[in-house]
Amino acid sequence: MAAVAREPREKGVREKFRRILMPGGSAGSPFLNDKVPLLLARVRDLCVPLTVRHQSGDGETERVRLAYHRLELDAQVEAFFGDMATAYSQSGYRPSLCCSGSSPT
Repeated sequence: MAAVAREPREKGVREKFRRILMPGGSAGSPFLNDKVPLLLARVRDLCVPLTVRHQSGDGETERVRLAYHRLELDAQVEAFFGDMATAYSQSGYRPSLCCSGSSPT
């Protein structure tokens, strides 16, 4: 993942949209699935253009996708990120989360 993070990014992308990565863990996070679309809609309403890639976990993808759609947010919702290094490298912003069972490393 470190090698991918050092690769050069396309110039100008960060100025157009804030690219948000929302990793909900391999099982997803009910809290993040419920709260993040509303939170990011409020951020967007402050004139911050953004696009989201959200990991919802199995069984939640369609519900979370619909929440973003209803809020008119540009979001790619997936149950699981197969290539986390690429997901991180394509995002400009990602939360730092501590979850039960996760390792801080």
